[in-house]
Amino acid sequence: MLEGLCLSTCLGTPRDSPRRARRSGQGEGSLGISAQPGVQIHYVELGDGPPLCLCHGFPESWFTWRYQIPALAAAGFRVLALDMKGYGDSTAPPDIEEYGQEEICKVGLERKKSIKWVTLIGHDWGGAFVWNMAQFYPERVRAVASLNTPLFPVDPNADPMERLRALPIFDYQLYFQEPGVAEAELEEDLRRTFKIMFRGHRDMVRNLCPVCVDFIAGGLLVGLPEDIPRSSILSESALQVYVEQYEKSGFRGPLNWYRNVRRNWQWLCTKPMGKVRLSSAASPSLLVLQHGPGLR
Repeated sequence: MLEGLCLSTCLGTPRDSPRRARRSGQGEGSLGISAQPGVQIHYVELGDGPPLCLCHGFPESWFTWRYQIPALAAAGFRVLALDMKGYGDSTAPPDIEEYGQEEICKVGLERKKSIKWVTLIGHDWGGAFVWNMAQFYPERVRAVASLNTPLFPVDPNADPMERLRALPIFDYQLYFQEPGVAEAELEEDLRRTFKIMFRGHRDMVRNLCPVCVDFIAGGLLVGLPEDIPRSSILSESALQVYVEQYEKSGFRGPLNWYRNVRRNWQWLCTKPMGKVRLSSAASPSLLVLQHGPGLR
């Protein structure tokens, strides 16, 4: 299913299509990687040239980048679109602490041992990851770009959970804190979940972003139609890919990324200024932000 979609939606032929990584085995001919003992990260690769890693956010997978992979490869990059830890065909450890940013970055660093420099592009949680890689391991990062995730200075004197509680737009992150609760809701009907999550601006089913003010409501999808129409930005074949991926991996790993608020804060307090100093001469970095309903 995934290979077929790669052929039809990325480029036209097997030779030009992203190669899907395999979890089993290592060495020549195998694209699965062993990042740490017991942890493997799956990725899809296309092209030759300077390495560029694409790092998705929540609730996504490598497939999020299906349109960018061939374009970036055609621009002269060796593109590696990752299934981030806990997602898709990558290993999904059950323990919450496995998903702290310090641990996630260790996985990323291990991946890059054979690569001197890498360009990192991330979205959402992937954006946080690429900024953190650039802050803590600048000697390994050639350039960095983040979609929708700014690099903020860290306040060592401000409790991060209290900051979340003070911002209603992050209410969904409070809802995600209790293990098992959001998993049960989001996994109950995967087709409905992704039809709600992946919507264009004109297809929004609320006046606000669908992941706002849900802790009080009692659930992320509470009050939304049971049989919700699919957005024009999400094809039936793409919807089926996401459903199949999350039938396999579930939401526990992805949600565990949200359950390390204080652990991440303590780590980031060691570099509180929120500055990136890369080793390359140009030291390029880029932030792309979205403005939409509920975002101010």
